[in-house]
Amino acid sequence: MFSDKPAPDLPATAPEWRMSDAGPLPESNRRRRTWLWVLLGILGACLLVCIGLLVWGNTIGEGTISNLATRAASEATAKAGP
Repeated sequence: MFSDKPAPDLPATAPEWRMSDAGPLPESNRRRRTWLWVLLGILGACLLVCIGLLVWGNTIGEGTISNLATRAASEATAKAGP
């Protein structure tokens, strides 16, 4: 009743119509971009650390930053001499 190839004049809406086999699918040659994700991850981590230190330095760590700056200025003045 059904043949492997439908008649050429058979409309696509007919129940007997079947699509022919297109053969095996081609291999996907999509390359993985692992190096890109690693680079973006490192940059994102650096950005988060910088933002975190900026927020910490302007809120809770303000006294610590001030003390470090004062100590550095005192040591630089002592090294420079009178």
